[in-house]
Amino acid sequence: MKRLFFFALILGSFTACQNDKPAAATATNTETPAPTEQKTEPAKNEANAAENFAPTNVKQTVAPGSPVIGAAGDPISPQTTRVIAALGTDYWEIEAYLRMSLEKEERDVLNKENTGRWFKFSPDGNFVTGKYQEETGKGKWYYNPKVPSLYFDHHERRDEEFTVKMSSEETVMIWVGTETFGENGIQAKIGNSSDKPTAR
Repeated sequence: MKRLFFFALILGSFTACQNDKPAAATATNTETPAPTEQKTEPAKNEANAAENFAPTNVKQTVAPGSPVIGAAGDPISPQTTRVIAALGTDYWEIEAYLRMSLEKEERDVLNKENTGRWFKFSPDGNFVTGKYQEETGKGKWYYNPKVPSLYFDHHERRDEEFTVKMSSEETVMIWVGTETFGENGIQAKIGNSSDKPTAR
């Protein structure tokens, strides 16, 4: 017991010696930093935080009434955003249109019937279509980014659906018909143009 008391006494005196500091040293350690040092650093951090939450980080989502197929609020990929923007640019003209199952003469007739057809897509999901300078129809269009495909709900004629591949320059598309309306043998090349096509 005496040993334990003696050990505690030595330990207490050791820690007491550690706390003894000259008055000058204690005074310099308790000084507060200059006011400018404290205010400058948080201001920099606030500026950095504002940059990290700039509007460029906002992701687009499917809006109600959008031509993009998906549940309202679903995220839209950057690729889909580019495709929708490209579709809304000027006119899209059918440059070649063929059905592989037809004989050559029939393919030529079908190509001639469809060459010069054009589509004008609006961002609200409406479209106008025509041939050369004449408007021939209207309807609603839908883009399914999962396939990807375009669905045309025509007001005046039978609906159409095509899978879509767009060039990296976003000026040419290849459409391939689907089985939905029995158009799975159709392939079309569509080019972007600033004006309606003219008869050749």
